Amino acid sequence: MVNTVQKTLKKGDDVALPGMESSQWSSAQLVPDLARDDQPTRRPGVRWAGAEHRPCVPLTADEIHLWRAPLKVDADVLAVLSRPLSSDEHERARRFHFERDRVRWTAARGWLRRLLAGYLDAAAAELCFEHHPCGKPRLAAPAQWLRFNVSHSADIAAFAVAHGREVGVDVERVRDDVPTEPVARRFLSESEQATLAGLPRATRARASLQCWTAKEAYLKASGLGLVVPMRDLEVGLLADETIGLSARCPAGQPGRWSLRAFDAGPGYVGAVAVEGHGARIPVAAKPLQLPTDTARGSSAGSR
Repeated sequence: MVNTVQKTLKKGDDVALPGMESSQWSSAQLVPDLARDDQPTRRPGVRWAGAEHRPCVPLTADEIHLWRAPLKVDADVLAVLSRPLSSDEHERARRFHFERDRVRWTAARGWLRRLLAGYLDAAAAELCFEHHPCGKPRLAAPAQWLRFNVSHSADIAAFAVAHGREVGVDVERVRDDVPTEPVARRFLSESEQATLAGLPRATRARASLQCWTAKEAYLKASGLGLVVPMRDLEVGLLADETIGLSARCPAGQPGRWSLRAFDAGPGYVGAVAVEGHGARIPVAAKPLQLPTDTARGSSAGSR
């Protein structure tokens, strides 16, 4: 969200952008989950088990999985998360000017690799990525059936995973000190602005961000990106972030997408857009965690 706002707002628009300072996660807080580093060695591009068939972690075509993970982690956990990254990913991480941004990006990429590897029964380091013609990252063949999308806001990342459906996700931290009116005038439709103005002032920040996340999720899922102006895309702006949202899609895509809000954790709002209808979408993202023995092993090795 921050990058888009920075590109769109003009000088003189007095808008504070969302941010966050949160407590640090340590390796002692993490418990078992999906993928480990001790997977059997496979060559990149090999048709590993599960890549063309059912996933190792059960995921049917009529369900969506939502996950969240911390990006502010201690050095031991970061070492584990960075281990399966490719040389290109390590190089990209090194190009970040600020250490905080390097850590966040590295952690998000490490969580993503471990998460997807768990669905494919593959080694996290051997996953191969490519880009869809619209620019969205995706897994290379033969694992293109496993669709995913990632969003992060400050120290939290959210992940959406689907089987054979395009999916988009967005998460934002709620800040009551952010003025909603300047952003609303630029990115919300007239109807959405009117609805926002009618809400209690204490709920407007959360409601406007929920509207934003819904639009971002749809634009990411559809691949439209900045092609469609935010104000031309209308969603149901609701104060209750757990209630489903409905989108007024651009011409040529009416009714093709399902749009839902979800609980992204305390102090956050999230939304997911899914291709088609009838998929089971959870009301909350599950916390993504490392295996306890993996975190302990990294900590012992660093001493």
